[in-house]
Amino acid sequence: MATVLADWEEELSLTIRAGAPLLWLEAEEEPRALAALERACAATGRSMQRWSCVRGLHALRSSGVDGKTADPIAALDAFARSDGKALLVMLDAHPFLAQALVVRRLRELRAPLAAAGKTLVICAPVPCPVAELSGDCAKVLATPPTHGELQAVVAEVDRSAATAALAPRIAEAGRGLRSDAFSLALRRAIARFGAFDERAIGEVRRERDRAVSEGALLEPIEPDSGLDQIGGLDALKRWLDLRARAWTDDARSFGVDAPRGVFLVGVQGGGKSTCTRAIARRWSLPLLRLDVGRLFHGLVGASEANVRRALAQVESAAPCVLWLDELGRAFGDLSRGGDAGTSSRVFGALLTWLQDRTAHVFVVATSNDVSALPPELLRKGRFDEVFFVDLPARLERAEILSIHLSRRGRDASKFDLDELSARTEGFSGAELEQCVVAALLYAFSETRELDQRDLARAVSDTVSLSKTARESIDALRKWARGRTRPASTALDGATGRVAL
Repeated sequence: MATVLADWEEELSLTIRAGAPLLWLEAEEEPRALAALERACAATGRSMQRWSCVRGLHALRSSGVDGKTADPIAALDAFARSDGKALLVMLDAHPFLAQALVVRRLRELRAPLAAAGKTLVICAPVPCPVAELSGDCAKVLATPPTHGELQAVVAEVDRSAATAALAPRIAEAGRGLRSDAFSLALRRAIARFGAFDERAIGEVRRERDRAVSEGALLEPIEPDSGLDQIGGLDALKRWLDLRARAWTDDARSFGVDAPRGVFLVGVQGGGKSTCTRAIARRWSLPLLRLDVGRLFHGLVGASEANVRRALAQVESAAPCVLWLDELGRAFGDLSRGGDAGTSSRVFGALLTWLQDRTAHVFVVATSNDVSALPPELLRKGRFDEVFFVDLPARLERAEILSIHLSRRGRDASKFDLDELSARTEGFSGAELEQCVVAALLYAFSETRELDQRDLARAVSDTVSLSKTARESIDALRKWARGRTRPASTALDGATGRVAL
């Protein structure tokens, strides 16, 4: 039976067969990268050599040390003089690229290597750090193990029938992990629990969340409430519920495409962030938050590499929900420049991924102000729909107050929520929650139970954002009219407008 290669390994093999003289293989797992190179060489009839600054130039299976070629230039010259079509993989050669002589020698060897049918592979856990050399290298990024590879790791660790039955779910929980980190999590589960069971899945998820957090760009988030714990937004909820089963194999067999994402635009405190968490919980998918602001690194070229690595990690965790928070703040008014075009390049890389991605990643982008964003971000294909989340209408305000009272152990039917919702026109969901929080504090400070007077006092003491930022909210509503879809169909009792 033919071996099914991962996409990156297929790309690696094709690049070598195409005769690329210089290739940069970005791979965090060196053994996995070397195994892929061995398979590519076997398929093309090439010999393979390795180099490291410790052992020098040596044959693949050699255990010896060649001190004469520990210097990278000496190794490059020796490889160039060797006979026949061959491949040399240089391990962790990137620190030596700080030397101008090494960079120059690599560039000079490009044409002779191509003529001789040889390929030099620099295998490192980082992108090419030298702009002068980057353009001369073909590039392949080794993505994390596939679901099938992870299942194979499970079988290596434990071959029992019980483990085999759990293997697909364990592998799903480990998407995005390196194979060695995944294996360690499995062995740790055995050491902790004595055998594989449901608890092993939790152990793998904890390891995955820890690995994701280390990158500083992606933050795993555990949703704490579902859509039923969000007041209002009925149109958005219906849209999401209609697509709740679109992630299943049955949906794909029926010809239904997995949803791509939504852009939530709206007033601050309107519930966009809460809704994002609820989507992941409703669909039982992991939620990853991408810190767009941290994509901008001080080094030239590093930001583009950051976004590429982060998005590759997101795809490896698919199916999942990706939260792009406050894009307006990160990418607003790209015309200002001042960063050597870094913002535009990162924005372009993100746009390309949003349009071309094939992995089942549902993207939720949120912003309080998108008026400065380029219009191409909002067009169909990148997101399925753009929803506007406005301040809640009167009935929605009563529902929100009821939810927050119930969360804090109070019977909402004992309070006159109609009276409170009438007094809170222009309040956001976040402000309504804080009214409940403040009212509880008033009652607690007087050692008595919460009553209507406490809630009324909290409402009177609150100055809503709709008053302090009336002009910006009006401008946002004007922008959204005709450009977005209402997230709510509820009518405000005082104004008769649709609350979005």
